[in-house]
Amino acid sequence: MKRYELMIPGPVPVEPEVLRACAQPLVAHYGSEWTRFYQETLELLKKVVQTKGEVFLLPGSGSAGLDALIGSLLGQHGKALVLSNGAFGERLYEITRSHTDHAAVIRVPAGQRIEPALLENALQRNPADVVLVTHCETSTGVLNPVKELSAVCQEHDSLLAVDAVSSLGGAPLPMDEWEIPACVTATQKCLGIPPGFAVVAWSPKAWKLIERSDVRGWYLNLRTWKEHSERWADWHPYPVTISTGLVEALRKSLELILSEGLEVRFQRHAEVAAILRRGLRNLGLEVLAPEEFASPTVTAVLTGGRFRVDELQRFLKAEYNLLIAEGSGNLRGTTFRIGHMGLSARRECVTKVLSGIEKALQDQGVEIQHGPSLASL
Repeated sequence: MKRYELMIPGPVPVEPEVLRACAQPLVAHYGSEWTRFYQETLELLKKVVQTKGEVFLLPGSGSAGLDALIGSLLGQHGKALVLSNGAFGERLYEITRSHTDHAAVIRVPAGQRIEPALLENALQRNPADVVLVTHCETSTGVLNPVKELSAVCQEHDSLLAVDAVSSLGGAPLPMDEWEIPACVTATQKCLGIPPGFAVVAWSPKAWKLIERSDVRGWYLNLRTWKEHSERWADWHPYPVTISTGLVEALRKSLELILSEGLEVRFQRHAEVAAILRRGLRNLGLEVLAPEEFASPTVTAVLTGGRFRVDELQRFLKAEYNLLIAEGSGNLRGTTFRIGHMGLSARRECVTKVLSGIEKALQDQGVEIQHGPSLASL
């Protein structure tokens, strides 16, 4: 199978050191020596999540983590409000409806963010136990103001749960400082390792709600994970077999992230994203997210009906060995997406994408609005 340079919103390219850690001979997933390594890795992970609360590594995708968190918080009868401004907000709603019949949704058009005033008005009319929102809506490249949304939730005694799958590790999200009770991410995006783990982080406030909920199930029941983390704490602090290789990869990646420094890392992602958006606009293309709340990790671009996304993808793969993503949900066919996370959040990566897009549009006879050269971006 041919290997392409991944400029998609996950999975992301992986540092060679991380790949080497992942490929070490297998060790047992239990025992005092391994458990000590695992717990040390969780402490590093808490530093990246910026929390003193609890963090679980669940084998599975980010959606598995969301399923576990939502079901554990709400049980079968909890009242939820989902804030949706794209395809992954709709997924939150779909997961939530699978657990409780008491789920409402507020939708705003693609490319807009969820405004705190909208949530304020909604909770005044209909209180909710849990409010759910994406931090970065991966389908549109919009970053939602979760700090302000959490403050609104606190005023109404609701708990905010955040889907941070495509943002945590690439955009500021200090969980404790912003008083976010619960969030979920996945390892294959800004954390920079292969797919395989969901990260579920929760505060004591969130756990109080989980303890009261009438949650069912076993594998995706966070009470199961909590029980084993305590009962088997010294030798097997989880209820199932986990991938030791992925934990070793995560440990190495976390060390690299913390060595770079979180603030430096966030600034790198923001600067590279700004270069990309400026270059796209120089080519006469429209970025879906307004500049003031555009994500530093993923950018969605409108075609305006001027060219076909699949033809652009084929050209970039054949001529530049690059893989970008098509649009998601209702935006499929009218947008394409570029991921710039972790190793791909570098100037040389996005300028190569811009060069390839420019050449592809020229080949398709699409009129290009030339601004400053790529070299000056």
